Amino acid sequence: VKYLIEVFGKNSGFVWNAVHNIQAKVSVENLKALFEAIQEYRVSY
Repeated sequence: VKYLIEVFGKNSGFVWNAVHNIQAKVSVENLKALFEAIQEYRVSY
């Protein structure tokens, strides 16, 4: 997540969003970790 934010977040051009294509087998714990990492590493403009 941190790497993706560093690469795609430059120039404020990347938006994270919870979408319908999260696979059914992804655990709640992994989703929670994803959103926590987004909050930790995001850049606000």
